[in-house]
Amino acid sequence: MKAHSGRATFDISHTVTGYPWSDIGEGLVVDMGGSIGFASMAISETNPNLKFVVQDQEHIITEEAKAAVPAHLKSRVRLEVHNILNPQHVQADVYFFRWVFHGFTDRYALQVLRALIPVLKRGAKVVINDGVIPDPSTVSWMEYRSMRCMDMLGQAVNNSGERSVDDWNNLFRKADDRFKVLGTWKPPKSAMWFIEAEWQP
Repeated sequence: MKAHSGRATFDISHTVTGYPWSDIGEGLVVDMGGSIGFASMAISETNPNLKFVVQDQEHIITEEAKAAVPAHLKSRVRLEVHNILNPQHVQADVYFFRWVFHGFTDRYALQVLRALIPVLKRGAKVVINDGVIPDPSTVSWMEYRSMRCMDMLGQAVNNSGERSVDDWNNLFRKADDRFKVLGTWKPPKSAMWFIEAEWQP
């Protein structure tokens, strides 16, 4: 996994430029399973109006991790302990998951999505930055082979695997029919896609 994600196609710059973060305005983004906040900090550098709450497990969100947030970002990037399988308590404009769902079977992925529902407001978005299995012949042979290797690795290690566009659509539909998938796309030169859904009660 480390060797795979260390490639240029997984660089955080694709996450920063591949989604229209500025459209959120002065909104709040909850970066779920966000480790020590490297993605949120990178996005916040080019989007000064956004605020972030980074959530992850207790052994990751340490006092040292909180202290490591750069001084000029401390007012906009906050780290807190939260288990993403438990009900969410922060109401936000966007709930962001980077490289999280590929490690969960549908059973737990559904639990993660449904845990958001208690605090979702109309128009809130779920933005996922993760792998997508492309349709055959739509990408190069090497790119297709690489994603299939990731799929097999996920099945072997986590009993999960990668998802196709239809799989992502079905996941949101099964979680709750009030989730509406707005689109899926892959930024140029990126191995990771964006899947965007909106809460429409």
